[in-house]
Amino acid sequence: MHRKRVLSVRAPVAQTVLDAQKKLSRLRNSLCGIPADTRFYFLYNMKIDIQMITDGEESVTVRYKELTPRINRIIKILNNDNGRIWGKADKESICVGLDEILYLESVDDKVFAYTRDKELRIDGSLNSFMSENEDDAFFRCSKSMVINVNRVVSLKSLSSNRIDAVMEGGEHIIISRRYASEFRRLLRGDR
Repeated sequence: MHRKRVLSVRAPVAQTVLDAQKKLSRLRNSLCGIPADTRFYFLYNMKIDIQMITDGEESVTVRYKELTPRINRIIKILNNDNGRIWGKADKESICVGLDEILYLESVDDKVFAYTRDKELRIDGSLNSFMSENEDDAFFRCSKSMVINVNRVVSLKSLSSNRIDAVMEGGEHIIISRRYASEFRRLLRGDR
């Protein structure tokens, strides 16, 4: 008899830039009322320089060696492009934030995005979605599915090197063996 190993993930699997944004907001709030000062914080091996100014124009500079999905997401947040997607539900068009999406599924050449309470039919394919949204939050887990890694509640190893991912809504998504090793690298932060 062999034991099944269950990994429970209470926080998002990988810390996202939104978490960093919350931390920066808290830091910014803690700096209020303090004379102009420079603070340094490290996130993802990245130096964050926060400087409060008393006069002059506010600005944000992003310097990077390579435009990674993480840097791209920071730029989108700064540009106030919070990543939204349009889809159809019950013959009406609805816009939802990418962070609300639990998973996407391709069925009969149609792509559906699932949130906690909505099912949207979106245009395009899973490949086009992944190329347009180069974000570490979304992971291709099988030929017909993409999951939002930040919405995974728990993981369970299955036979044949597969992984059962339980989403926030209680939905079980199987990560196929073809994608399981890449998913494990993502969890370790090697991706």
